[in-house]
Amino acid sequence: MLPKYRKKSYILDKLHHGFVKICMGVTVIGGVTLGYKIYIYFRYIKPALREIQMKNNDDLLEEGRYKPIVG
Repeated sequence: MLPKYRKKSYILDKLHHGFVKICMGVTVIGGVTLGYKIYIYFRYIKPALREIQMKNNDDLLEEGRYKPIVG
């Protein structure tokens, strides 16, 4: 007969607890990383894209504006 700490269910419980802790760690690290990437997008990337889009829009408006020919 195996001692209590050597029983199959005890070993499986330890493996399960380890797996659950690993999953929780991956979830926390993934959540923090995702939050950081979202912060970077809204803080730096989105304003830069908006500025580029506004510049392109102004360039298109400048091209289409009437300019009298001085001659």
